Amino acid sequence: VDKLSDDKVFVSSTIADLVRERDIVRETLINLHLYPIMSEGINFQYGYDDVDPHDHCIDEMLKCKQLIYIIGNKYGNEYTGSKYRKYAEKIKEESKGKIVKPSISLLEFYVARSNSINIKMFILKNVLEEMKNNGTQIPDSQCDREVFNIVNFIKQLPKDSDKKGGWWLTFKDTEELKLLIRNQQYKIDGSHSK
Repeated sequence: VDKLSDDKVFVSSTIADLVRERDIVRETLINLHLYPIMSEGINFQYGYDDVDPHDHCIDEMLKCKQLIYIIGNKYGNEYTGSKYRKYAEKIKEESKGKIVKPSISLLEFYVARSNSINIKMFILKNVLEEMKNNGTQIPDSQCDREVFNIVNFIKQLPKDSDKKGGWWLTFKDTEELKLLIRNQQYKIDGSHSK
C-alpha cells in the first residue's frame, strides 16, 4: 500500500465562506504529517475538459483514506456531475425529498460514507444553535436553511457497523477547530501509538 495514499485526507466543505477554516485544517494536517487534498490547493490534480469538475473532486476524494467534512453556514454549490448521480438520487430518497439537489460537499460526504472511508465531521456551533431556534430568534441569522436539512439528514442516517461517519464535533472558531483536529490525530491517521 502506498504510504502517501494512507496519509491523504480530503477536505470537504463550502470554500468561499470557510477560507480561514480550510487554511487552519490544511496547516494542522500538515503539522500532523498528513497530506491534505483540497480542490483549491496547489497539489490538487485537475481533470480533463471532458470531466465534470464535481465528478473529478469525488474521484480524487475516493483516492484518499480519510475525509474531513466541515459544515458551516452556507449550503454551497449543487452537484452538477453525472458519474455519481445514483448517490444524489439516494440522498433525495433517504431525505424523503427534503434534499432535492444535494450540494457537492454533501455528496462527497455521502460517497465517502458509502465507500467506508474514515470521516470526521466538524459543524460550526451557530448552525446547531440556529437549528434549535429554527433560525427565528437569532438576530442577523447567517445560516442557509438548507444547511439544517443537511444536518437533519446526517442525524437520521443508520449507524450500521459498516457505515462510518454519523457523528460530529462542533467548533465556534478556527482556534477551536484546530484543537479539535489535533485531538483527533489518532482517529484521523489510524495509528494508536503512544
